[in-house]
Amino acid sequence: MRPVDAAIAYAARGWAVFPVHGILEHSCTCRRGCADPGKHPMVARGFHAASRDPQRILRWWDRWPSANIGVATGAASGIVVLDVDPRSGGECSLEALTARRGPIPETLSARTGGGGWHLFFAHPGGQIPNTAGRLPGHTASAPGLDVRGDGGYIIVPPSVHASGTPYRWVDADQSPAPAPPWLQPPPPDPERVAPAVPAGRPAGYGAAALAGEMTRVAAAQPGTRNQTLNQAAFALGTLVASNMLSDVAVVDGLLSAAVAAGLSPREARATIRSGLRAGARHPRRSTPTRTIPSPRRSSSNGHDQPTLEING
Repeated sequence: MRPVDAAIAYAARGWAVFPVHGILEHSCTCRRGCADPGKHPMVARGFHAASRDPQRILRWWDRWPSANIGVATGAASGIVVLDVDPRSGGECSLEALTARRGPIPETLSARTGGGGWHLFFAHPGGQIPNTAGRLPGHTASAPGLDVRGDGGYIIVPPSVHASGTPYRWVDADQSPAPAPPWLQPPPPDPERVAPAVPAGRPAGYGAAALAGEMTRVAAAQPGTRNQTLNQAAFALGTLVASNMLSDVAVVDGLLSAAVAAGLSPREARATIRSGLRAGARHPRRSTPTRTIPSPRRSSSNGHDQPTLEING
């Protein structure tokens, strides 16, 4: 099936689709030596531009006939996807999960071009965050298990992986099963006390700062995305160190934004952790304006932190 025909069929299924760079002669069609070949958007707004409009889809694939197909996950398409990566231990993590929580329900599934699996489930409502190496709302590590929910996207058949192997459906006629409970964030613990907000800061300051940085990261253009993400993680790390935000909220929020911008979850997670660690060394204080000194260059991750002017 041609990519355009598949994209139209997905739209008819209720999924919002958009064109993603493909693989040509073992290289990404972006021709920039990118870190995520065959997986980043061709349209400026990425998954935010995803559509079910047949005319728009036809125009996209008339312009880029060999483009891979991205599907916006979450409420936009009514699906949540569990991404199982055996190279990172996903099969072992899945076995451990089923041993604790019971078997995976029979559901729509696809074999990824990288040798992993995409397991599709119906969106249960509410907000399902994107996670990498763990399940939503849980801090326990689950290597090789990523969740693509609201603010994320996946690549679907007949797209071609960087390895040259196409994605393929196991049973394209199967419907997504209801999302199992472990795929949904647990309800808030009523006994958990929120951290105190330092004097002089409005209660919503941390949440507003996170929302602003997520917007900035999601809109970052190729060539600036890692730097923008690192700066955002650094700035929010100063708030985490001052108990204005939790590191879990920051990682989940920035990961969703980074994936929306076109970064791979693995690359984004490393950048976020690096920026958070650097920012944690400079806790935010309740002074009106101050300058946070730039952390020393790190040869291990290659990301530099410029001096950030923070307005209180």
